[in-house]
Amino acid sequence: MNIALLLVDVQEDFLSHPKLLQEKSALINNISSLLQTARKNSWNIFHVQTLIDADAKNAMPHWKKNGAKCYEGTVGATAPKELAPKDGEPIISKQFYSGFENTKLSAALNSQEIDTVVICGIHTHACVRATALDAYARGFKVIIAKEAVASYDKEHAEMTLQWIDNKAAECINTEDIVAKLSLKKEAKIWLQRNPADWNEIFSEVPVQGKDEIAQVIDKLNASVQKIKILTMEQKKQMLIKWHQYLLLNRQVWIDLLVKEMAKPIKDARSEVDYGLGLVQYACENGYDEEALSNGIVRYKPHGIVGLLTPWNNPFAIAIGKITPALIYGNCIIWKPALSAYGISKKIYESLSECGLDEFVGLIFGDAATGKIILNNKNIKAISFTGSVKVGKELAQVCGTFPKPLQAEMGGNNAAIILADMANEKVAKELVGAMFSFSGQRCTAIRRVIVEESVIEEFTNLLCREVQKLKSGDPSEEETQIGPLNSKEQQTYLLKMIDEAKENGAQIAIGGKIPSENTLSDGCWLEPTIITEVSVESFIYQNELFGPVVVIVKAKDIYEAIALHNNVEHGLLGALFTSSKKAQKLFLDEAQAGIISINQARPQFSVSGPFNGWKASGFGTAEHGRWNMDFYTQVQTIYTYNPA
Repeated sequence: MNIALLLVDVQEDFLSHPKLLQEKSALINNISSLLQTARKNSWNIFHVQTLIDADAKNAMPHWKKNGAKCYEGTVGATAPKELAPKDGEPIISKQFYSGFENTKLSAALNSQEIDTVVICGIHTHACVRATALDAYARGFKVIIAKEAVASYDKEHAEMTLQWIDNKAAECINTEDIVAKLSLKKEAKIWLQRNPADWNEIFSEVPVQGKDEIAQVIDKLNASVQKIKILTMEQKKQMLIKWHQYLLLNRQVWIDLLVKEMAKPIKDARSEVDYGLGLVQYACENGYDEEALSNGIVRYKPHGIVGLLTPWNNPFAIAIGKITPALIYGNCIIWKPALSAYGISKKIYESLSECGLDEFVGLIFGDAATGKIILNNKNIKAISFTGSVKVGKELAQVCGTFPKPLQAEMGGNNAAIILADMANEKVAKELVGAMFSFSGQRCTAIRRVIVEESVIEEFTNLLCREVQKLKSGDPSEEETQIGPLNSKEQQTYLLKMIDEAKENGAQIAIGGKIPSENTLSDGCWLEPTIITEVSVESFIYQNELFGPVVVIVKAKDIYEAIALHNNVEHGLLGALFTSSKKAQKLFLDEAQAGIISINQARPQFSVSGPFNGWKASGFGTAEHGRWNMDFYTQVQTIYTYNPA
């Protein structure tokens, strides 16, 4: 069998499409894994790329009309370094959809006596499909690597794979391709880097998959019966011991957040203390039975629950989920974000120190790993914190089982500023809420809606406060702005800023990488305020998750509330005014799960619910008494007491 790998349109302009349904980093990792397998097994490798001349004369007609991309010689036309061609791996240029429109591809495949082509790349419903069909028409056996293709059009992409499978091509996962073609499986490694100095590698993280998950599930199935027979008091005592251990090592967690996440030290302390408060509350307030007038209500565990936790608050969110899951008698399979590898591993070690590790299985993996966990029938509920896109996919899959899903999916949060409070004090507070941890908080303010009469004055106040912010070493007390989490996010945000400018927006301050030499090697971006933005634009309507804020005007409180609600998110909303009438109107009409009056960054209560409306949340709220609603199944028992 002679095999060729075709990488179709694996270029920055396609990979950076804002609506691509698979996260860029996950897609690159999946394609990279396949590419490494191909190189190790000496496949022929062809990089099929759309390349457009500088004058765009060879662009497709609809590109000429709507704007071309992939101009030859630009960064957008190149592959990311992980997928860049090596010597001996030819680039096959194309103008339209199929790689076979360039006769060089057929000629090269035939000269190498290729009989099987494996296809990955972008977009599933267009160029991947066209290339696969043309390969089939030319007599090649065609395999499409399902998790190594992506599209921005979910419906047509899914229909393409369903229609083409077992007709013109086989659509299978990379693991199955390896097995089918009797190849040696290459271990997938993810590099954990320092956001403050991207050249520094902290760890080489093994990406785990189906086999490792199966081993963890086997272990947890044996532990389900052990935790089930523990009394509530016994579980509480075990978790109180864990809380004490976490508290004793408070500085360890702070230092890890500063080092691994480059989180400014003041923000790191706040996260650690909030997380410790969540654990303490859950330990003190759990119960599993209550009386009715003629019976009892019991709260029974699900069995094994899956916890999918993010990188931005890797300590507080993780322990805030782990504690109630265990208090209510569940075992846990936990998949933290890869970039939180070190701190997550340390948290697991703390569980081991307190005898809780037999009830928790830790898995490090990517999006494909998460899907395996999601689809495992032994896992009875899922708690997730992450993006809207992934949350919606989880909801769709969980609905087919069905299994309970608790999903917190971020926020495109707005603060409304009325004229009576457009002052320096409010501007200072807002800047902290917008730019702390470089805006990488789900509750960060991303939109500022200002009463029209004072918008120019208030924008100037905000810019003056931004100029006072200090970027730099996260371990220094005076540092307020750290780097972004990755170079990928830095590139993405710069592109979004450029697109906003092309569409008429103005940069009031920031908008570029800082010029200081000490910041040159990290993932830095200046705190950015953008004005003259359309409320229908991408940058207004979407959560960018970085230090980028847009300002728009409203003629009065009624228009301001309408603008506040005019996005798909609904996590947090803030209003600044002394008007009781305006406050009541905002409280009645604002579409958000968390409302704040005259403060932009409220101190969240460990006993209160944390939840979003609309696309920001799905299922039961997190924390407080709501923990029991998600981590248990309710059972009502009626008793008969004859007179």
